[in-house]
Amino acid sequence: MPLPRLEVTLIPASDDPPLRSQEYQRELREFVDSLQAGGFKVSVTIELIEAAAGGAPPTYLGDFAVMIKTGAGALVAVILAWLHARRGRKVRLKTKEFDASAQTVKEVKEPVKLATDKSRKKPTAQKKSRAKPQKKPTRNPPTRTK
Repeated sequence: MPLPRLEVTLIPASDDPPLRSQEYQRELREFVDSLQAGGFKVSVTIELIEAAAGGAPPTYLGDFAVMIKTGAGALVAVILAWLHARRGRKVRLKTKEFDASAQTVKEVKEPVKLATDKSRKKPTAQKKSRAKPQKKPTRNPPTRTK
């Protein structure tokens, strides 16, 4: 069974550096490094520009897919660290079941907990009933007495 996936989109504050700036790219790379250090497998959306003389390094776009296999605490901590680094930042958290925008501790914890709780649930096999099927009552034809 594949691991549950949480899509995380980092939404910069109005005074954050531009997306393609070295400073902002460093922050996005640190975000990914922190998730990986916490034991999460992360897929990153990047922009790649090719040129004949060699291209620039890939540009992280702020969209990540995190495969959930561990508890919520480490994931929440990494997201909150990014949010608290600059006032006005937001994060979008999305799974098949929900799509939430978050900016506070509570707004981050609830959807992350839902996603991690879902990852811990193991599919349960349906129990087969062992009850014996009931026999249909037989009707005896009425007897006649003389």
